[in-house]
Amino acid sequence: MRKATLRLIVGLLAAGVAAAIVYGACALMVRASPQLPVSPSLALTKTVSGYIAAICLGPLSVLGLGLLFGDTARLLIPARHERFNLELARYRKSVGTDGITEEGLRYVAAWRDLSRRTSLLLSLIAIPVALALLRPSRDWSMAIMMGWVVALIGLGLWQRAFPCPRCGGRFHGKHRTRLAPPFCTQCGLPKDSGPTAAVAPDFEEWKKWNVSEPAGSATSRYGIRRRR
Repeated sequence: MRKATLRLIVGLLAAGVAAAIVYGACALMVRASPQLPVSPSLALTKTVSGYIAAICLGPLSVLGLGLLFGDTARLLIPARHERFNLELARYRKSVGTDGITEEGLRYVAAWRDLSRRTSLLLSLIAIPVALALLRPSRDWSMAIMMGWVVALIGLGLWQRAFPCPRCGGRFHGKHRTRLAPPFCTQCGLPKDSGPTAAVAPDFEEWKKWNVSEPAGSATSRYGIRRRR
């Protein structure tokens, strides 16, 4: 069932993207020669591809936005409501009832806080997609986008300032990466782990590309470019 659903989503996404590309190409051809009459075949292709893109991508966009905003709303509910605290449920399942400790609960609260910051940031990034679906007036769009930019900068800084629950340093560090590594860049604590002295398997490689080696121009597997 899960594989069939995944295949359906991938199929709809591929068909929707292909139809959107065809629609965009047809629209560009029409705009490139506004004085020439539009051929019936081109107009039909544009109309059909537009409908296909809307039918395939519309439900996926609504579903994705619903899941994202729903998870963000869940993370905004206080952690004492255990029904919405999936992080606590996973921790209990992994260690058992007898293995729960105060230190472990502190780590759970920290990872929930990181998930909250990340979900809020992703929800804010997705707001333009929601605006495109709702189509507010021009004045409201300008006001919303100005506030969006300010909030995006603030939430981005807040998300990157998350402190590691083990060492207290900035979990994401000060290095700019295309994809943040799934561990603390200060002490190597794996993301979503409990109290442990272990480090992530890729932490030493990350340090090699960011601390130990002299500056260069190569790019590591995490997309970190070393400056000369």
